[in-house]
Amino acid sequence: MASLLGCGVGAGTGGAGASQLKNIDVVMIPGFDRPMAYSIGRSCAEPTFRILYNGSLAYSFDIGNIHFVQLQNYPSYENYWYSKVYSRNSSDYCPYKGMITFNIRSSLDWLENDLREASTQDKHIVLCFHDPCEYFKFDAGAERFKRLIIEYHVAGIFAGHFRYKHGIYRHFPKRYADVPIFACGAPIYGTFLRVIFYPRNQTMMSENYW
Repeated sequence: MASLLGCGVGAGTGGAGASQLKNIDVVMIPGFDRPMAYSIGRSCAEPTFRILYNGSLAYSFDIGNIHFVQLQNYPSYENYWYSKVYSRNSSDYCPYKGMITFNIRSSLDWLENDLREASTQDKHIVLCFHDPCEYFKFDAGAERFKRLIIEYHVAGIFAGHFRYKHGIYRHFPKRYADVPIFACGAPIYGTFLRVIFYPRNQTMMSENYW
């Protein structure tokens, strides 16, 4: 029976349900500065809670003998931002309730461990991420990533970013060696890619739609 790929590459999404997740690279650190309700005399500029998400947010899951890995924007991507949380109740004396912070780190250390584990189980490995070349510069991180995909025999990489392109994309031998890159298109631009895996004969078929 065929299995459909639903990796979240950022142009069109999908992904695994929580019950399928095998590994995930994130640590959530909750920090309550004060009780959610306390003296009305406090400053409304101070949050009642803070939550920090630390890691790359990469995750992996298995479907049969295929190991899927969903990375960040690109494998060595790092960023930091925060978002304030406000109450939906307009009558609240202090609508500012808390702050959620994301400290996104490179996924390469986590990825190496994940690929090693999948390789020991003789899994066929498929990677998904958004940007294969524009902001993912060919630097030391990209060199390390290339070494990993060769060493652990990655079967294919699915990427977004190129909204008008879909299907196999053969422009990155220096960066990805012989590992095939598939551009997934974007439904809002009238293009998308459907991928069907056939576990019994260990083959994969991609279908372009536009």
